[in-house]
Amino acid sequence: MKRFLLVVNGLTLLPLLLADSAYVIPPTEWWVPNFMAYFITYWLWIPLIWIALWLLIDFRIALLNLLLFFANIPNLSANYQFSAPSAVHERSLKVISLNLNALSYRVTFLEHLIDSVRAWNADILCFQEYPERHYFGHTFVEELPSKQIKKVGNYRYFYFVELMPTGFGLAIFSRYPIINKGSVTPTHVPVHNGIIFADIRLYGEVVRVYNVHLQSYSFSVKERTALKNGRLQPQGKGYLRLLRHIVQRWKIQYTQWLRLKFHRTTAKTPKYTIVCSDLNNPPSSYFYWQFRRYWQDAFVEKGWGRGFTYHLGPLKYRIDFIFAGKGFYVERYRSFPVPFSDHHAVEALLRFDFH
Repeated sequence: MKRFLLVVNGLTLLPLLLADSAYVIPPTEWWVPNFMAYFITYWLWIPLIWIALWLLIDFRIALLNLLLFFANIPNLSANYQFSAPSAVHERSLKVISLNLNALSYRVTFLEHLIDSVRAWNADILCFQEYPERHYFGHTFVEELPSKQIKKVGNYRYFYFVELMPTGFGLAIFSRYPIINKGSVTPTHVPVHNGIIFADIRLYGEVVRVYNVHLQSYSFSVKERTALKNGRLQPQGKGYLRLLRHIVQRWKIQYTQWLRLKFHRTTAKTPKYTIVCSDLNNPPSSYFYWQFRRYWQDAFVEKGWGRGFTYHLGPLKYRIDFIFAGKGFYVERYRSFPVPFSDHHAVEALLRFDFH
């Protein structure tokens, strides 16, 4: 019976071990680890259950399960945090990142956004899926969204890269001078996602702000509805087709990540860096850990709870992030829902560590 339990113990730990390997195995080489990493918060319960059982049979084996659980503390802290906020410095930099979902091209959503920008009072705004256009549905607005946002938020500097001919793209708003800017990913072909950057001068320093939106999965309305209901028709072929679709998107995301990795080492990167992002992947995924190699996650430093930023039916994930490079201290972090997007906004208060 003891040997049988050992075999079962090992087999049930395989999903967790596979999820752990996502740290080093790109999904372009093997997609299974990255897929398993999506459910790591469930796999982490498995060694705890075995610990309780083995304490009654063999303490040594219980200890092995405990060691595996402790080895996953970095994954645990990336998904759960209970950090107290720090005192706010007078030179704190408030950064907000949000996937706008193109405001669904509804003028009422644009009005909500303008009101929110006024209330947020952020120093830097990064928007993914930002719509820079005069027409929202059948409604014409005299001033482009950027002009309205600059006016109510006192943003003198603005950088926008159009990714689609419909005025859909990435945007960075700043109250401080933008002295350099550009695109990391190609813009000569219509795409839905990409990476841009802006070098911002403040307090005598230059900070590079990356606005990152890794490739969306672009599920159809039918697929979204099926995922929310937990049913795909036909069952077998439907799930297999969806999995192939996801793996193809991971390949594109991997290419985008390589471009960013190359850019940060070759484009005369300033000492200080901030990354606002919609990674379309949760913590514990391959892409998340690649970003964590170079930048600190503001949620891990000062987050609270799970910090969900996106819901897909019963599934809740944190896929929107603010990362801060060396030289920054995170004072506060929060994520909060907005009425004009299917994503939550993420906000971080940062300061230079020498202040």
